[in-house]
Order: sequence, then C-alpha cells, then structure tokens
Amino acid sequence: MLTFKSLPLKFTLVMVGLSLLILSAYLGVTPHEVNLHEVKKFNEFMAKAEKGDAEAQFNVGYCYMRGAGVPLDEAQAAVWYRKAAEQGKGYAQAEVLIEVTRMTPESVKVFKEFKAKAEKGDAEAQVGLGNCYANGAGVAWDYVQAAQWYRKAADQGYARAQFILGVCYVNGKGVTSDQVEAVNWWRKSAEQGYADAQFDLGLRYENGPGVEKDRLLAAQWYRKAADQGHPDAQLYLGHCYVRGEGVEKDEIEAYAYYNLAGIHSNLALHHFTILEKKMSREEIVTGQKRTRELRKEIEDKMAANKSK
Repeated sequence: MLTFKSLPLKFTLVMVGLSLLILSAYLGVTPHEVNLHEVKKFNEFMAKAEKGDAEAQFNVGYCYMRGAGVPLDEAQAAVWYRKAAEQGKGYAQAEVLIEVTRMTPESVKVFKEFKAKAEKGDAEAQVGLGNCYANGAGVAWDYVQAAQWYRKAADQGYARAQFILGVCYVNGKGVTSDQVEAVNWWRKSAEQGYADAQFDLGLRYENGPGVEKDRLLAAQWYRKAADQGHPDAQLYLGHCYVRGEGVEKDEIEAYAYYNLAGIHSNLALHHFTILEKKMSREEIVTGQKRTRELRKEIEDKMAANKSK
C-alpha cells in the first residue's frame, strides 16, 4: 500500500487539479451551487464510499469540501479524504496535506485575534474574520459566516466591508445572489469614496445588471475612481472619451487617461498604442502635455483627500 509520504508532492498536487476538474465536469455544475442533481450525485458517491470504494470516498470528501450536494463541512471532507488516502489515492493524500498546511498555527492564531476584536465590534477585524472564513485560513471554509461578518462591518459604515458584501451578492457567496442588493452596497461604499466600489458601480451603470443603464452616471463614477489613481477606471473613462459616451468625445483626453492607466495596465497600454497610431504628431504632443497636466491634477486631488 502507498503511504502518505510515498508519492511526490508535485505529482499529488497535479492529480488534485485533474481530479477536481474531472469531478466538476461530472457533476455538471459549479461546486457551490447545491441542487437536486448534486444531491443525487452525492448520495451515489456516499453509497459506494460506505462500501469502501476509494474513488467514491475521495468524491464524498470533495463534495463536503465544496458544499456540493451537501452542506459544506471541512471536518467531514478530511475524514473521507483520509479514508481514500489510506487506500493509496494520491490525490486524496494531497488534499489532506493541503488541508493541514492551511491550518497552520500562525493562521489559527491570526483567526483567534481577529475573532476577539471582531466580537468587540472592531469593523476592520470583522472584515479580517470574514476573510478567514472565506479563505479557510485558520478555520474551516464558511461563506455564510464570512458574509455575516462582512455585514456586521458594513452595517457600521465601513466602506471596504460594504464593497466586499456587494461582491458576495454578485457571486452568491454566503448570501442569495442579488444584483440589485450588490449595487446598493457598492453605492454605499462608493459614496464614501471607496475607489473599487466607484469603478464597479460605473461598470453597472454602463452595462447592468442591478441598475438601469446610464452612460452619464457611468462616466461620472469612473471619473471619481480615476481621480484616485484607479487604473481600470482611467482606462474605462478613456473609452468614454473615445466613444463620446457620457462625456463629449475627446481623443486628447482619452489619450491622457490611457497614457496614465498604461503605467499599470497592459490593456490600457494596448488601447493607448492603437489611439496614438491614428493621431498626428501635433495631436500627440498635445496629448502628452495633457497627460502631464492630468497627472498633476490627480496627484493634487489625492493629496487633498489624504489631508482630510
């Protein structure tokens, strides 16, 4: 029989990746969506696993680890992975190893520190605790608990938590997917000046869902984030100027925003290059001058915000 240490770690990790891809395809659904099809598959796996089928034991562990067809339960996942590992299933051995390394003494310590502060109402610690639950760091994965702690911080007006809770609603992680509610939380965060929320709110006004499309508002929210140096917002505001959507068409202004965004974004640099090839030498000189002016304007605004 293969022992836990007898297989190379690289090999077992590769096997984990392959087996998870295969199992996800077999289930025909994403891991976190519990539905009747998943429940049926879980029951089939369990029936075989209880008879000693190592492959089925691994599959049961996977279902518990991902909440597929059964409530998420990392403790049970570990039990079934170990059963499969004892029969020489290398990918199960790797899963056990991954589970053990994630629960390091340091990560458990950090989790306990966040929990102690979070229970006293510290909003930043509440977000940290939510992140621990969301990532399985120092504690078993639990998206519901993660969302609950994000909400506690969000209800205190903590902008970062409001943004993250909006993301939870977008993806249906720990809460029922609700695009309107996502936009509501992003708006609360954006109105406090949180740049990521401002950018995502701009995206929703441009494309939906969750809010009626409004190009003018999209450009306004992109600008608020762009004024904080948000490269994606600068890129999308550049798009607005190229197309004349939500703002008056202005390729010089687009050039400047693409130019600034291109410092951090290859995609922005790509659009900058395309636009520059269409411009005359005189227009390029004007665009470079406007870039310098815009950089100074943004730097001044960011400095003013920091001093408040």
